[in-house]
Amino acid sequence: MEATETTITEDLNIPSENPITNDFYVVGYFKLAILFSCTIGMYLPYWFYRQWKQQKSIAGVDCWPIMRGIFLIFFTHSLLENVDKKLRLIGAVHNWNSQQIATTFVILVFGSRVLDRFYLKGIGLPYTDLGGWLVLAIIGILLIYIQRMINIACNDIEGASNRKFTAVNFLWITIGIMLLMVYLFT
Repeated sequence: MEATETTITEDLNIPSENPITNDFYVVGYFKLAILFSCTIGMYLPYWFYRQWKQQKSIAGVDCWPIMRGIFLIFFTHSLLENVDKKLRLIGAVHNWNSQQIATTFVILVFGSRVLDRFYLKGIGLPYTDLGGWLVLAIIGILLIYIQRMINIACNDIEGASNRKFTAVNFLWITIGIMLLMVYLFT
């Protein structure tokens, strides 16, 4: 008996004749993980800005992408709702609750900010510091999951159209690593 090989597209029951779209900001998972990690989460507002910039230019959403990137916790639910609508529109079978994911994401981001403030004031050390790092890691994992849904919605499942690092990416990585070194050695 021969084993049949299925592609990710077939496994997710996405019609393969759908062309790649750019309704959302597509990025490769490795690139996203590196940029998020090396910038210690500072990539997150930019990621939200780019998502809303795509929504404004392609889908005609009336918004200020910069403000939605800065105040991302207030716009996470609507972004993931738009992703969910696109997934349903293309007929992609997906098993996620966009609103539950959005709520979890917002709580984690808010919790991360609270832990950062406690750490800066010296409250609860070293637990607030360790907790902050743990929550940041969970945010990164959840962000990659959200990006996976976005890539599926745009029919670029692996994010191949944006997986290469640019000079600007390396600049941000360098700045992030320098900040991390200052944190670790002070």
